[in-house]
Amino acid sequence: MLGKNTVKLTSYSPLSAMILASVAFLSGGKDAAALTAGEVLENLSSEERFHYVSGVVEGLAFARWLADDRDDTGMQCIWDWYLGSDQRVRFNAQMDWFEQHPDQQVSTLMYALIREECGEQGSRE
Repeated sequence: MLGKNTVKLTSYSPLSAMILASVAFLSGGKDAAALTAGEVLENLSSEERFHYVSGVVEGLAFARWLADDRDDTGMQCIWDWYLGSDQRVRFNAQMDWFEQHPDQQVSTLMYALIREECGEQGSRE
């Protein structure tokens, strides 16, 4: 049931959507914060790492879809890259990337990998 306080995402920028998604994710625990690559490597099991990274990728894919005015080309590129390759090889490469940058947030590192593969907002590579 939608009330008068319902947020209409179409009126917000992609950055606002990412911030809103982050706030919603982080509000689950009072001490929650975005994890650095080092924290992911040190504190999460392999399965938890996979799910955490998958959530970050999903958020980045959705933000890309919004940024591209609902053209799914960029979003589909992200999903093809993330799900279409040998997942074990890709996951191990991501964990190696995290080891090289332990102080960076996972979302920043994943964005860099995605940008390398799929370009930036509005880019139809």
